[in-house]
Amino acid sequence: MLICGIYLNPLNSLQPEYLALYNPSINTVDLSDYRIDKGVDCSFPQGTMLAPGDTLYVTADASGWRSDYQVVQWNSGKLSNEGEAVQLLNKYGLVADYLKYSAQEGWPVAAFNSDFYLSLNSPYLDNHFGQNWKAKSLTTGLKGINGNENFKIQVYPNPAADWLTLKGKFETNTPVALYTISGQKIKETTADRSGYTVMAVSDLKAGIYIIKAGSQTVKVTIAGK
Repeated sequence: MLICGIYLNPLNSLQPEYLALYNPSINTVDLSDYRIDKGVDCSFPQGTMLAPGDTLYVTADASGWRSDYQVVQWNSGKLSNEGEAVQLLNKYGLVADYLKYSAQEGWPVAAFNSDFYLSLNSPYLDNHFGQNWKAKSLTTGLKGINGNENFKIQVYPNPAADWLTLKGKFETNTPVALYTISGQKIKETTADRSGYTVMAVSDLKAGIYIIKAGSQTVKVTIAGK
């Protein structure tokens, strides 16, 4: 078994934190009674099987994931945004995989301060070393984001040059903030029950930004001038 993905959720988006476990072998692995005892605490239920070449997601919240994802919810804990050790034990208590990720030591910085996740470049590389990982734009397994089911926020135009309009089901004084891709907050406002709010963006450089409204995030492109 190989830890191949880590999502820290530093911006508190809808997608919960997760660890991704990959089966690089040619045999189905029975994960019954496997356990993660460092980083978070997770006991794998009886009957958890992972086929060759498949990925299992171990997450803070297993509700709402699409049915084509294999997901197990951990018992307790939270992944550190600064870095920590993660350890997977087999049913005999022996170490099946171990790594220590870090916001330093050559690990991709974007995964620690923006909506990116750590992805191992290849299952044939040693996952202990930060240079063997890259930060990738988040592809969520939640219903309602990739599939647009019950997603409450619309942002338009996207790309935008002068103004961004947000439409959604907001509560009174819902905080709305715009972040750079590196996680720096550069604009903020509030939304209310009217369902709309606008934000001026004509002063921004061209690029990709993240807009957060309450607990939800959306990537937007600013065209610039």
